[in-house]
Amino acid sequence: MNYQQKPEQDIRITATTRIWAFATGMMALWTPLALVLFNMAYRDGAFAFAAIVPPLAIIVAAMSATKAVWRAFVEPPQKQLPAPPSPPSDLTQLEERLSNLEMISSYERLRELEKGEAGTSEAEQQARTRRARLSLR
Repeated sequence: MNYQQKPEQDIRITATTRIWAFATGMMALWTPLALVLFNMAYRDGAFAFAAIVPPLAIIVAAMSATKAVWRAFVEPPQKQLPAPPSPPSDLTQLEERLSNLEMISSYERLRELEKGEAGTSEAEQQARTRRARLSLR
């Protein structure tokens, strides 16, 4: 068997072809039934809604399916991420950040010491606070 590869085809075209092929097949099957229903309704003197509504429903369904296929496979626009912040290249900036971190951590240690001394005398608390402050310098 000689198998030749087809050139790449858009999936939307393939899906649309299949949708309308099935719709055409349904219409071909419905036509003889519609003629029978229309003749029966015509003999009874009624309008043949049963003969008209299904073909319209088939066409509307095929159109909406085609629309859904073509909208679903549209590539979303690429969103560009913001550039990451540049790292501080200056040595003074790094030293400043380090001193800020040391100040924050020493402040937290001082607060922990003050909270832990609730049951001690005031003189002991002041002495510990002075020692803590001296150690931070």
